[in-house]
Amino acid sequence: MRDLKRNQVLVNFRQYLGDKEIVDEYGNATADYSSEFGEEQQLLMSVSANKGDYSEQMFGNVLDYDRTMLISDPKCPINENSRVTIDGQNYVVKAVARSLNVSQYAIKRIEVTDEDNGEALGGELEESGGGGTGI
Repeated sequence: MRDLKRNQVLVNFRQYLGDKEIVDEYGNATADYSSEFGEEQQLLMSVSANKGDYSEQMFGNVLDYDRTMLISDPKCPINENSRVTIDGQNYVVKAVARSLNVSQYAIKRIEVTDEDNGEALGGELEESGGGGTGI
């Protein structure tokens, strides 16, 4: 029942592909890594309101997350560390729970700190406190 069409919202996501070592202008490895993401894609998914009730935390109370997403597709391509945009707010996928019929995701709100990374949702990101600043 949670995954009815009327309960779904449009979710933009970039799948996490892995980390790539950064090389300098001379081709030398710098021992720094940057995250790589795939092309932006869209899905309709059920997204919870902000976390509020302690008793319903399918990912436990140790993992720090703000919201959950659910889709009736156990083969959904979203993976941990993928970047997600919902209603103009940016999130990172913290955990994935797949079952026979559904995929559930724990997501944490993030803020893009480098203006150049706004489009790619990669690079330096800071996790927010979940409450937001109202800006």
